[in-house]
Amino acid sequence: PERAVRAALEIRRGISESPVTAGEVVSSAQRLQVAAPVSAILVGEQTYRTTREVIDYSEAAPTAAKAGAGAILAWQALAALPRRGVDLVREPRTPLVGRKRELELLVSTLTRAIEERSPQFVTLVGVPGIGKSRLVFELSKRFDQEREQITWRQGRCLSYGDGVSFWALGEIVKAQAGILESDRPDQAEEKLRTAVAALPLTMDEATWVEREIWPLIGSSGERSPEERSEERFAAWRCFLEAMAERKPLVLALEDLHWADDGLLDFLEELADRLRDAPLLVLCAARPEFLERRPAWGGGKTNVLTIALAPLSEDETGQLLEAVLEQRELEAEVREALVARAAGNPLYAEQFARVLEEIGAVQQLPETVQGIIAARIDGLPLADKAVLQDAAVIGKVFWPGAVEAIGDIPNREVRGRLVSLERKEFVQQARRSSVAGEPEYSFRHILLRDVAYAQIPRAARGERHRRAAGWIQSPGRPDDHAEVLAHHYLKALDYTRATEQGDSALAEHARLALRAAGQRALALASYAAAARFYSSALELWPESDAARVSLLVEAGRARHAADGTGIDLLEQAFQQLAADRDLEAAAEVGVDIARRFWLSGDRDRAYEYIDRALALTDDRRDSRSRAYALVERAAYHMNASDNAQASRLAAEALPLTDAPGMDDVRIRALDVLGSSRTFTGNVAGIDDSKQAIALARERNSFSRLIVAELNLHCQLYFLGQLDAATDALTAARQDVERHGTADQRNWLRIAEAHQAILHGRWNAAAEMLEARIAEAEAGLVHYLDPTCHAFTRARETKDPQITAPALALCATVLLTQGRRKQASTLTSEVLACGHVQVAALLELHGAVTPIEFAWLVRDLGREAELLTALESAPPTPWLQAACAIAEHDSAGSLDLVAKIRAPSVDAYARLRAAEEAARSGSHDVAKELLAPALQFFRRVRAARHLAIADGLLAEGT
Repeated sequence: PERAVRAALEIRRGISESPVTAGEVVSSAQRLQVAAPVSAILVGEQTYRTTREVIDYSEAAPTAAKAGAGAILAWQALAALPRRGVDLVREPRTPLVGRKRELELLVSTLTRAIEERSPQFVTLVGVPGIGKSRLVFELSKRFDQEREQITWRQGRCLSYGDGVSFWALGEIVKAQAGILESDRPDQAEEKLRTAVAALPLTMDEATWVEREIWPLIGSSGERSPEERSEERFAAWRCFLEAMAERKPLVLALEDLHWADDGLLDFLEELADRLRDAPLLVLCAARPEFLERRPAWGGGKTNVLTIALAPLSEDETGQLLEAVLEQRELEAEVREALVARAAGNPLYAEQFARVLEEIGAVQQLPETVQGIIAARIDGLPLADKAVLQDAAVIGKVFWPGAVEAIGDIPNREVRGRLVSLERKEFVQQARRSSVAGEPEYSFRHILLRDVAYAQIPRAARGERHRRAAGWIQSPGRPDDHAEVLAHHYLKALDYTRATEQGDSALAEHARLALRAAGQRALALASYAAAARFYSSALELWPESDAARVSLLVEAGRARHAADGTGIDLLEQAFQQLAADRDLEAAAEVGVDIARRFWLSGDRDRAYEYIDRALALTDDRRDSRSRAYALVERAAYHMNASDNAQASRLAAEALPLTDAPGMDDVRIRALDVLGSSRTFTGNVAGIDDSKQAIALARERNSFSRLIVAELNLHCQLYFLGQLDAATDALTAARQDVERHGTADQRNWLRIAEAHQAILHGRWNAAAEMLEARIAEAEAGLVHYLDPTCHAFTRARETKDPQITAPALALCATVLLTQGRRKQASTLTSEVLACGHVQVAALLELHGAVTPIEFAWLVRDLGREAELLTALESAPPTPWLQAACAIAEHDSAGSLDLVAKIRAPSVDAYARLRAAEEAARSGSHDVAKELLAPALQFFRRVRAARHLAIADGLLAEGT
C-alpha cells in the first residue's frame, strides 16, 4: 500500500507539472489499484493505518459504499512525510519487559515539556544491549498515536575515530528538510531553503539560519576565519527553537558516547540557553560517556540522567520465553540462560536465538560476543559474506555499498539481506536516505562489531578502499568527508601492515583527510579539524605547493581548539612571503596578529599586523590591504589611540566597496564610528549606525552585535545615558537570539555597570559574581579587569582596561587610608593625559570621571587633572570632572544632572555636601543630601549613609 500511495502522489504531482491525458492517469491508477480521482487520492481505513507513519493524510468525508454496506471512512493522501532520521520499519518481536517505570518517566517528561513549554533533557545510560534504543523506540511508538501534534527527529552518532562532527544533528536537519544522502548540493540546498522558509522565522533570521546550517548538509557556505562555534551554535539553536515553536519537538540522539566534543558542547549550551520551547532532547549513551563528561547536566533542573539497571531474573525469564515463544521453559534451561544473560535483554535474546539454532544449552558459548560469532558462523557462506561486507560500511548500510565492496550482484545482495533480516541480524528502515536504495542497519552495534572482527585483517584494506569509492560516487562527498577519511585511513593502515606500498592510496587518504578537516572547520568542530589536518600534514609531500595552505588551515584549527598552532601559521607566513604571494601572506599575518592579541601578547600582535601592512604597501587596492588596515585600526582603537584608528579606518573604507567585502566594510564603519566618537566627533554615531544597518541587512549577526555594543559605549561616553540604555536593550535582543558566549559576557558586564549607574546594585552584584565564578572556573574574558582580576589589567596594555582598574584600586586604597599607594596608581592614570581619563568611559568602568576627579582632589592633585584634560573632548563627564578639579561643585552638579546617572548624581551630591559643610553652609549641605539620602537608603549604601548622617549631625 505504501508504494502504491507514493506512486499515486507522484502521478498527481506530475499532472500539475506536465500535460498528460486523463486516460493515462486512470490507467496508471488502475494498475496501482488505488481508487483516486485526478484531484485527490483517497484510501480506506486499512491502508491509512498501514501507511500513516510515512504518508501525511487529512480526514475526508465518508465515501458511499455498495447498497446496504453504509459509508466507508476515507482519508486523503497529501504528501510523503519526511524521514525522522533513523527510521526502522519493524517493531521488536518481543514485548517490553521490566522498563515500564522508565517509559512512564519519559512519557511524563515529554508531557511536562509540552504543557509547560519547558525544554527537558534526558540521557539514558546503560551498557550495550541493556535496552536504551528499545526505550527510545517505545516512546516514539507512543508518539505515533499523536503524530499530528508532535515532531519527532532522530539522529545517531557514528563510531568512526573520535566521532564524525555533528553527524547526529546533521541527520536531524536532513530529515526535517527531506534531504537524501544521494541528493546533489543544489538539490539539498533547495530543500533546506524550503524547510527553513516553512518555520516561524523573520526573513533576516531565515537567511542567516539557512547560511549557517549549510555545512551540516555538506555545503561549506561562506565563512570568515575569525568566526567561532558559538556563532554557528546560535543559528542551529534558532532553527530548533523554530521547529519546536511550530510543533512540540522530540530530538532523539543515539550512541552519544561516540559524539564529537562539538556536538556535546552544543547540547550543553542548548540546555543552558533554551527557556520557552516545548522540546525534549532524549539521548542514549554507554556508561563510559559519564567518565568522559562527568559533569554532564551540571545540576540543571531540566536535565535528567536515567541509569538502566539489569532486568531481574523473573523479567529475564519472561523475555526468554517470549523470544522462544514458549510459555514456560524447562527449569534447567531457564536457569542456565538467565545466568548467562545477566539481566541484559540483548544477551538474553542472542542466547535464546543460538539455543534455537543448536538446540543444546551445554554448547552455548560463555560470552555474548561468542554467541554472536557462533550465530554468524552458522550462516550460509554467502549470507556471512554479505554481513561482513555490510559491517565495513558501519551500523547503517545500503545494498549498493555491499555490492561495491564484495562484487556480489545487487539483486543477490538484496535477497541475502531479506534472509538476514528474517534471522534478526539486520533490519530495514522505513525510508532510505539514499534514492533508489533500501536502507538497512544492524539490529545492534555488537552484531556489526563481531561481523567486522571476523574479516581477515589482510582483506580489510581493499574492502575499506572500495567502501570509500562507493561513498564518493553519489550525492555530496563534502557531507561524508570524515567518513571517507576514515575508510581511506583504514585502507592505508591495513595495506601498510601487509607491507604493500600504494602511493595512489596515500594520495587519496591525504586529500580525504584535508577535506575532512575542512568540513570539521566549517562546522567549527576545531578539535576534530586539528586531528584531520595533522594526519594530512604527515602524508603531505614537503615539496607540494598546496602544503602552505594546509599549514594555514591546520594552524587556525589548532589555535581554535587549544590555543596552539601559531607556529604553523608562522611557517605559512614565512613561506608565502618567500614565494612572493604577498596578499596571502598579509592575510595570514593579520590572523597571527589577532591570535597573539587574544593571548595577551600585544607586542607580537603589533609586530605581525605591521608586517602585514608593509606587505600590502604596493597593493593599496587589494582586499588584504583593507583587511589589514581595518584590523590595525581596531588595535589603535583598543589602545585609545583614536585619532590613528580613525585615519586607518577611513583609508580602508573605500577599499571595501568591492564585492564580497561586506564584513570588512561593517567592521571598518564600526571602528571608524567608535574612534571618531571617542575623539569627540559625534558624527561617529552615524558611522556606527551605518555599520549596524548594513550588518542587519546582510544578516551578519556577529558583526551586528559588536557594532551595537560599541554604539552603546559611544553614547555612554557622550553622556547620553538614555540613548545608551536603548542601544543596550537592542543589543540584548540580538545577543539573546544570535549571540555567542563571548558576546553574552560583554553584554552582562555592560549591563552590570549600567545597573550600578542606575542604582540596581543588587542586580549588578549578582551579574558580576556570576562572571567572577566563571573566571575562577577558567573562563577568562578580556573585560575581567574592569570588574575583578585587577592584576591582569597592565598585561593588556590597553587604556580602556588599565584605566578603570587602576582608578578603582586607587579609590579603594584611599578609602583604606593607604594614601601613598593610591597616589601612585593615580599617577599612572594621569601620566597619559586625557587618553587614560577618557578611557574610563570607553568600556563602562566602575569608576567614572566624576569619582576619579574627587579622588584626585582628595589627593590634592587637581592641577595635574586639569592639565591632563586640556585637550579632552567636551563631554558632560569630562567637563564635570574639570569643574570638580576647579572646585566648582555647583557647576559640576549641573553637568552631572544632565547625564542622568542616579548613583553618580548621589555621590556627587554627597561630596558637594561635604564641601559645603566644611565651609559652614550646613543648610546647603542638607539640601544637597536630601535626594542623595533617598538613593543611598534604597540601595543600602551603608558607608555613604554613615557619612551623610554625620554631616547632618554636624548641622544640628
